[in-house]
Amino acid sequence: MSVIVQVSARYYWGFRCFISLDDIKKMSNDDIVNYVKNEMKIFFKSYNLIDLFEGIDDLELHIHDKIDYIPDQILYVCSC
Repeated sequence: MSVIVQVSARYYWGFRCFISLDDIKKMSNDDIVNYVKNEMKIFFKSYNLIDLFEGIDDLELHIHDKIDYIPDQILYVCSC
């Protein structure tokens, strides 16, 4: 079982990745953000989306919501 982590940021909105419940329970909010950014880098580079790839380092993401660790819950990571 996993938690869906979705990005809410200009140009990146809708990017999703999945983190297992066991793993996410051990992660801080910063760990989750770093995980998502790494997944974004892998995805955008593999599809040669270089402008999106290069913008990730400047993207300031954070988590507003309390993490409830509910399977298939969507956890939003946003730039606002």
